[in-house]
Amino acid sequence: MFNGLLDGLTLMVLVPALFMLEPKLAAYVLVIGAVMAVVIAAYLGPIRRAYTRVLEAEHRKSSMMIETIQGMRTIKSLALEGR
Repeated sequence: MFNGLLDGLTLMVLVPALFMLEPKLAAYVLVIGAVMAVVIAAYLGPIRRAYTRVLEAEHRKSSMMIETIQGMRTIKSLALEGR
């Protein structure tokens, strides 16, 4: 939370200072920043969905491993291994 406030305050100070020093460069920076924000916003949804699918697959894999290990323990404890 604090970092966000600090970043916002820094931005409010530095953007006007950049416009005072070099207006054309400041405009380029803002345009490129806006384009980057649009691209990031466009890819955020698909990346979030892909990450969710990866997490679900990892959970299924972990569950399968736990069930397999517990099944091995059951077989060993009942001495059914050699049959």
